[in-house]
Amino acid sequence: TASLILNGNQAHRFSKQPRDAILAAADKLGYRPQRAAQSLVTGKTRNVALILNSLANPFFGAYASRLQTHLMEHGMTAIPFEVESEQVEAKGTWLDWIDMRAVDAAIDLQGAMGIGPSSAKTYERFTAHRPIIYRGGTDSPLLANYDRVIIDYDAGVRDLMQHLADMGRKELGVVTVRGHVPATTRGVEQAVGDNTSLRLISLAEDAGLHLPEQ
Repeated sequence: TASLILNGNQAHRFSKQPRDAILAAADKLGYRPQRAAQSLVTGKTRNVALILNSLANPFFGAYASRLQTHLMEHGMTAIPFEVESEQVEAKGTWLDWIDMRAVDAAIDLQGAMGIGPSSAKTYERFTAHRPIIYRGGTDSPLLANYDRVIIDYDAGVRDLMQHLADMGRKELGVVTVRGHVPATTRGVEQAVGDNTSLRLISLAEDAGLHLPEQ
């Protein structure tokens, strides 16, 4: 009875009197269930692996903070694993390491970054018995069959452009996105041929702003 009540998910099976008595005794003794011992019985660690580029990077740090808060509300915790962008095969190594140490799931904030054929095989092994979800689009055929969250960057940029328009701005000099800096042709930076930059131009025009191609 004590075990079922203290584990929480079966407490509803008992009347208020034994529940209150057992919880009061546990509180008086300072008792807390031991997660490691529980995991041996249930096979669940309630840990979620969080693969990211760097905790020092504000982009990934903001994601990690919000995910940790959300997971804790559900009795779980996130364990971050840093994989630098240039370490192409490191992600597969981490997934193998994580897999051996029995987390319940993984969230890959890097998405297709650093995924090659060998690390894709690790994805396949991992998802045979644990869920994984990644952040990104549909641009990687190696990850096409896995659950993913696609970030709606257009919505944020649209709000930005509208904000500038509401401030009375009419013309922008340049808007750049890291990794999508327009190519330089004859000394002039041009957005032509760069899909991300062309999308920025289109969103600016929707707000009544002029963002030149040069």
